[in-house]
Amino acid sequence: MGGLEIDKVSVIIPGRNEIYFQQTIDSCLKSAVEDIEVIAVVDGYKPNPPLVARDSRVKIIQPETSIGQRAGYNLGVKNSTGKYVMKIDAHAIVSPGFDKVLKSNCPPKTTVLPEMRRLDVKKWEHKSRGKTHFMYFGLDVFCHYWQAYRKRPEAQVEYPEVLTGQGSCWFTTREWNDYIGLLDESLGSWGKVGIEVSLKTWLCGGTQIVNKKAWQAHWFRAGEGRFPYPLSGRQVGRARDFTWNNFFFKETGAFPNQVRPFRWLMEKFAPVPGWEAYMVDEYKSDRVIIYYTDSNLETTLAEAVRKNLKTAAGPIPIISVSQKPINFGKSICVGDKPRSLKSMYEQILVGAEAAPKGSTIYLCEHDVFYHPSQFAKIPRDKRAFYFNQNRYYWWVGEDVFYKAGQRSRAWSQAVVSREYLLAKMRILVNNWDELNIRRHNWESERPNIDVRNGQNLTGDSRGKARIRKGKGKNKDTVRQVKNIGGWGSVHHMQSTIKYKGTMRWDIIQGLIDMYKYKSYLEIGIDKGANWKRIKCDLKHGMDPNGGGTHKMTSDEFFRRFYDTYDLIFIDGLHHADQVEKDFDNALKHLKPNGTIVMHDCSPRNEDEQRVPWDGKQRIWTGDAWKAFVKNRTRSDLEMYVVNTNNGIGIIRPGKQEPITINGDLDYHTFSTNQHNWLNLKSVTWHRKHERALSK
Repeated sequence: MGGLEIDKVSVIIPGRNEIYFQQTIDSCLKSAVEDIEVIAVVDGYKPNPPLVARDSRVKIIQPETSIGQRAGYNLGVKNSTGKYVMKIDAHAIVSPGFDKVLKSNCPPKTTVLPEMRRLDVKKWEHKSRGKTHFMYFGLDVFCHYWQAYRKRPEAQVEYPEVLTGQGSCWFTTREWNDYIGLLDESLGSWGKVGIEVSLKTWLCGGTQIVNKKAWQAHWFRAGEGRFPYPLSGRQVGRARDFTWNNFFFKETGAFPNQVRPFRWLMEKFAPVPGWEAYMVDEYKSDRVIIYYTDSNLETTLAEAVRKNLKTAAGPIPIISVSQKPINFGKSICVGDKPRSLKSMYEQILVGAEAAPKGSTIYLCEHDVFYHPSQFAKIPRDKRAFYFNQNRYYWWVGEDVFYKAGQRSRAWSQAVVSREYLLAKMRILVNNWDELNIRRHNWESERPNIDVRNGQNLTGDSRGKARIRKGKGKNKDTVRQVKNIGGWGSVHHMQSTIKYKGTMRWDIIQGLIDMYKYKSYLEIGIDKGANWKRIKCDLKHGMDPNGGGTHKMTSDEFFRRFYDTYDLIFIDGLHHADQVEKDFDNALKHLKPNGTIVMHDCSPRNEDEQRVPWDGKQRIWTGDAWKAFVKNRTRSDLEMYVVNTNNGIGIIRPGKQEPITINGDLDYHTFSTNQHNWLNLKSVTWHRKHERALSK
């Protein structure tokens, strides 16, 4: 072995500005039961207090300037003397006897990953929950937890094979480490280490396994603490781009000793989430995504959709057709157009004309989250549209999904050949109310999420009522669910796509911050979902059932107290007569330049606003809209409704063009005039409008 000590394990710990470096070293020494050495690479800084080599088994290497995690690991390996090498982050602990357990099953050409746990740094012990064995890497070049893999038969063996690890810890022989060339410093100092180790192991002819009998508990700083050194997005992006361009998709040439093509690995672990389109033909077919937008969608949603689409698309080129300039794929700006289906068809036509001849086109709208399996479909029939029926609706603010009706024709789910799309769109832009097309239905491996956000071109109310009750042709197929494959729960989806929707507390806090308001009153606390999120110097709130600062009705509060407030939020009893009282009292207790915010102004169907509440509707707005609409007949107020979270009304003294109401206020008349009566505005409009007023 060229001077290596046969039974020794060399533990390499590269770290920079680490506050738990010493504890990590001590954990390795304390837990080892056989011959080990710990090589601490202190990456270009002076620890305070200094690291102490209290044990002859510890070697401290301290470069004068930072060389990065990859170079630090490689330097540690060069200075090691053991047959086995193990890398671990400088904020972790290991299980008792880890060295003996990991050596006991480390065949040649094998990389071993111990079970990964979470570290409680306050108690300096592993947490009882959160054990990880299986992960996969996605088209986003990130490692993801792979819970579903645990149920596969191949995961039930004593030492199961694993596609990838997170990169905080691995164990192998020094010989195998040197053969596959860990780690490539061309990627930069940090990022994508776990994917690099996994790809080199598998594609160079080796095996990667997980040993559940040993564990390392890791402190996840990204979620539980801050990185102790500047972490440039450019550095992470460099590692991501290098991995994508040099390691992914390669049959040969990714690594000097590569003997297996990339596809072999994906087939071995198939189905791997997100890789459905790749497995069809390795992206060799001419596919093109046409992304179209009227450029009026709420900004945070539009950005989240584009980010998700870019990830789901992988290497498939994107042509974006927008009404305002955007930097997304091959961008085509067509200028302002009326909000209509005809305008949508015209933009699709522009995109189709820019697509390569003979390509397969995927139509993608600006308010749909697409799963990668959407792009696995390649039409056999080149003279037909293929409409994906595997889709769910999600109304912003709700915690469930709704299964879309079958046999529906949603352009946002269409897959079609370029030539057939061109022919039909040229007809549609001239005679856009009717079209005879040939169509097929299909279902992707995982569904797409159609976000109902208050700015959809197609209406919400009718569809929502049908989906909720299961009426009509689709009564056997529509349903609401809390978890769906490929996305998980609504909460999990939101954390993945980094979009939660604009809620009432976002609107309220935005106004408080923008206008530097100092006092806040909330009418109707309920469970405190809104109350606990609002930050203001003075907060008062009342509810007859408790919560806030005053346990009483709003009528009693306004009889007893005469304080005035910068912002008053009306969210009490949603009966029109009571809301009218709260509305009038709020105006009397509003400070100059103050604002009233009112919740649940825009019900989406008749059942949601029926009084009294029948207990069956998960979302109940009551008929609060009547109080808002009645005050829209006044000229001395400025009033509009932000079209999100069931309608957020904004009211303040000012000027408005009064509306005229003929006859009684019934829901049918309201639904016909809803947009005008409420003066509905988008979230984007609201923010621009309020910013202009606040200056």
